Amino acid sequence: MYRIGVDVGGEWRLNEPYSRLTWSYKGTNTDGVIIDLSQTHDPKTRGVVASFKHETTVNVTDGIEAAVRKVLADANVDPRGGKVLSLTIGTTYHFINAVVQSDARRLKKVAILRLAAPYTKEVPSFIDFPAHLKALMNGHTAIIKGGLQIDGRPINEIDEPEVIEQANQSS
Repeated sequence: MYRIGVDVGGEWRLNEPYSRLTWSYKGTNTDGVIIDLSQTHDPKTRGVVASFKHETTVNVTDGIEAAVRKVLADANVDPRGGKVLSLTIGTTYHFINAVVQSDARRLKKVAILRLAAPYTKEVPSFIDFPAHLKALMNGHTAIIKGGLQIDGRPINEIDEPEVIEQANQSS
């Protein structure tokens, strides 16, 4: 059984003289890997059967497809054979664009359960989000028992029934 992972590189750059923050894919890479889960214990390969690295493409989807095709071919794995359990894609670019554009088609509501009660109530989740973005993404928030002080001491014990109750409210 196999898992495939792809990470698409990119970075934000401050462009002078206008001080505009823009996304740049130049000088970054798209990386892909296919892992044989039965070989993850091997200290030499850690299960990596094939890998891919290429300069990030202007069309991010093209680069992702190229990475997946290449690792499948190099590993001699047929994607239709039922042995690929998952494909995980990490792409800051798509996420940032969805946020910047407030694209409701690509953003889903999220739940935030903060283990910090009774502290931090004066700083609610989404405090610095623009109102329209908060409305798109705020599914449920709660500050519940648990968490650690900055020095590692517990604030208080986690209350498992409270965690379950809040998780159920978020679904």
